[in-house]
Amino acid sequence: MSKKDIAKKNSAKKEAAKKVLWPESLSEIIKNQLSLLNYDINHLDKLVPSIIKQSNSYNSNTNANPWASKASQAAYLAYFFPLNTLRLMSVIAEADRLGFFNNIKTASELGSGCGTFDIAYSAIKKTPLIKTNTELSEEAIKIHKIILKNVPSIQSRFSDIAPTSDLFIASYALNETGFNLSLLKNYNNILILEPSTETHSRNLIKVREELIQQGYYAWAPCPHNLDCPILKNSKKDWCHDRVFIDKPTWFNKLENKLPNFNNSLTFSYLLLSKRPSPVAGKGLVRTIGNTLKEKGKHKQMICLNDERLFFSWLKKNGQPQFLNRGELFYAPIDSEKKSNEIRPTSEVIKYSSPD
Repeated sequence: MSKKDIAKKNSAKKEAAKKVLWPESLSEIIKNQLSLLNYDINHLDKLVPSIIKQSNSYNSNTNANPWASKASQAAYLAYFFPLNTLRLMSVIAEADRLGFFNNIKTASELGSGCGTFDIAYSAIKKTPLIKTNTELSEEAIKIHKIILKNVPSIQSRFSDIAPTSDLFIASYALNETGFNLSLLKNYNNILILEPSTETHSRNLIKVREELIQQGYYAWAPCPHNLDCPILKNSKKDWCHDRVFIDKPTWFNKLENKLPNFNNSLTFSYLLLSKRPSPVAGKGLVRTIGNTLKEKGKHKQMICLNDERLFFSWLKKNGQPQFLNRGELFYAPIDSEKKSNEIRPTSEVIKYSSPD
C-alpha cells in the first residue's frame, strides 16, 4: 500500500472517530475544587502516585476510597472525575438524541459521588431536573454541594434512600453495591453506566435481560428488545462503547506523567424505559465493534437482532466504510447475507434521530 493510500485510510479512520468535547466549565470547576484542597491545576505532578494507586485499585476491583485523604480527593477530581463526566456526557447526548429525557422531571441517583452526572447533564441539557442523591461518603457530598452551585438547572437534595422518581441513575455503582434489581420496578426510566471490562459488560447485559423480563424496553445501545446476541451466541464477546476526547493543556501535562494516555474512553451503558423505544423495529443497526482487517475483507461487529452479525466489505468490491463505533445506522437494503456477514453493496447511512 502506498503512503498516499495509507494517508487516505488513516484519514477515513479519523473521520469515523466519535468524539465528545471537553467543556470549559469542567476545567473551571476542577480548578476551583483543587484550589480548596491546596492544589494548583497547572502543577499536579505530586498527585501522580495517588492517581496510579487509585487506578490500580479500580483495575483490581479493590476500590480504594477516593475520599480518604486530601491527596486522594485531589487525584480523583483531577483525573477520574473529568473522564467519568465525559463518559456520561456521551451517554446523555445519545439519550437526548433519542428523546429519552422527554417528560423526565425527577431523578434519583445511587452512588452520586461528587456530582459527576450533574455536571455531565448540565453540559448537554438545560432542562430543569429535580434530583435526589444517595451517597455514603460525607466528603463526596460536601464536594457535590459546592459543585452544585455551578449547575443551576439541577435542584438536588441528599437522602439515605432513593425515592421513586421518573429516572433511576447508577454510574459505576450498580456492581459495587449489589443493588436489588427488583427495586427498580418503581422507576419508569433507567440509566446505568459501568466499566468496559468483559466481566462488568456481560453482567450489565444480564441486567438488561432481567429488566426486559420485568417489562422494560431497551433504548440504547440495543436497537431491539430481543435476546442479546452477545450473551446468547458468545462466551467471550462483550458490548462496550468508545469515544475519543479533546483534552485541555493542563490534563495533557498531567497524563504525560502517567503510564496511561487516554485518547479515547471506553464504557458500557444501558438506557431502558417502560416506554417503547422509538427506534426498535425499524431495522436499525448499532455498530458495537471497530472495523477490523481480515484476509480479503474488512469486518465490523454490529447489533441488529438476536443474531451475532458483522458488516463485511470484500476487498474485491473496493474500499470499506469506517463507521463510528457505537452509533446507529440504517440496515442496508442492498446487501448480501452470507453466514453471519451482511455485505453492503451500497453506502451504509447514519441514522439521525426519531421523527
